[in-house]
Amino acid sequence: MDWLDYYWRGPAQGDIAGSGHDICSCADETNLVIGFQGTTTAQADTGPHITNTPTTIDGLPAVRSLSDDAVMICEILVDLPSGRLFASSAAGLSRGEGKYDPCDLATRLSNLIIPRVRDQ
Repeated sequence: MDWLDYYWRGPAQGDIAGSGHDICSCADETNLVIGFQGTTTAQADTGPHITNTPTTIDGLPAVRSLSDDAVMICEILVDLPSGRLFASSAAGLSRGEGKYDPCDLATRLSNLIIPRVRDQ
């Protein structure tokens, strides 16, 4: 699977950069992204505007990574048993500013998906 297996975002419809993966238009208030990588939570981004917090999702080791640089983005990184890394992220867009907690959205998204993909 490619890094972007699914991508939800604002009003646009079509596919992601010719990849054939559908874009699902949910709302123009949030940006949600999920996918897989070949890295681990130990390689989570770090920096002055990033706060990484260990957690678990469906009993698997995970990291909640909150970036508050230009835009507040929360990413949940989960180490799958296969050695792959599952990632979900959420960010509020300008029309959704203050309406959503990005970490709550990313965590809820991960909790919905991990039981279905944990063996990927």
